[in-house]
Amino acid sequence: MEGRPGEKELRSQIGPRRRLSDGPSVDRCGSGFRRLRPQPGDVVAVGGDTPQYALGLLSDGDTSGDAGFNSAGGVNRLATFNATPDGNGRSAYTNSATTGGPSVALNPTDVLRAGTPPVQRVSSSGNAISALLADTGSQETINFIFSASLPTVANDTTAANLGWGFLHIVEIGTDSVQIAAATTTNAPSGGLTAAELLQIYTSNSAIQSNQVTGAGDSSTAVVIPEIPPSGSSIYKTFIAAPTLGSIVKTVEQNDPTTVTGSSSPANTIAPFSSARLNLWNDGYFHNPATAFPGVGC
Repeated sequence: MEGRPGEKELRSQIGPRRRLSDGPSVDRCGSGFRRLRPQPGDVVAVGGDTPQYALGLLSDGDTSGDAGFNSAGGVNRLATFNATPDGNGRSAYTNSATTGGPSVALNPTDVLRAGTPPVQRVSSSGNAISALLADTGSQETINFIFSASLPTVANDTTAANLGWGFLHIVEIGTDSVQIAAATTTNAPSGGLTAAELLQIYTSNSAIQSNQVTGAGDSSTAVVIPEIPPSGSSIYKTFIAAPTLGSIVKTVEQNDPTTVTGSSSPANTIAPFSSARLNLWNDGYFHNPATAFPGVGC
């Protein structure tokens, strides 16, 4: 038995620094989140934050008019569930103003099949692999997953023990990791080398721009290095072995406001998915502070 369809691989590499605008400059409408209830015969997919938009556009089409799988109007649909509960790829937290305490990350839920109760949303590539392997009921709920990470040997062993044979992997795209900075930045215009990034991200004391080896910058501005959570695909790609320095700040993955909204945006850098940067810089996302229909729609 070949086993059920597995997840895609998005291979990544460290690339040059890319700039972010101070907020989304929207000239096209982003797609909304549907709350469909997949029926028998529909194909259900869950997965990670990094590849979620690729699968969403594949199923429903893009804002340039390119049709998706569901555009054909067939009886059976492809239902992809994002890892994030927000159309702009943001996580959900409690409101400290109403709770009187610190904001706490929520566990959003999804209804993956009609007639079933809400279940905890699959929020990462690793969680997606685990969910697929845990879907052992008589009626299959998850047909395939989308992931930026390959399954482990242990994952394949689990699949074999379940009688699936193995996890079938289909690579449908590639991505790279860029270093993002604000539009107005003190980061060197030519980008940062791997050696310079290593110097910054392993430092345990404040490091100034003019202390970065080879940067050629006379600025005494303190660099603010940011990193997504350790379980994220961007973290795993960006951090192969080094121990992070104490000055590195953990932030949301692929969220430009972690740079533009930091205490010193001009001195902040963060690893970022190139594909997600392209969506932001192409105006795919609405400014979430603007009511429907948003800017440019």
